[in-house]
Amino acid sequence: MLKIKNWSVKPRPLWQLTEKEKAETRKIQADTDAVYLDRQVLKSTEVRSSRFGGDTYSSETVLSAEDSSIDSVNPTFEVKTTP
Repeated sequence: MLKIKNWSVKPRPLWQLTEKEKAETRKIQADTDAVYLDRQVLKSTEVRSSRFGGDTYSSETVLSAEDSSIDSVNPTFEVKTTP
């Protein structure tokens, strides 16, 4: 019996975006990133590493470890009941 470690299959896509569709998608992503940068939701290093840090362009946004804590964003609410 042959055992192969770290083996995977990557199927070919049934369809692909045209060059125009890829450009339109990147334009929309760039506009979205610009809004996040202007409002200081993301850092420029997060956008750069998210889009261009891998082998290919990615629209997935990866936050830096120091900013990924959700506790600093969500305030604590108290619920008061009336007797």
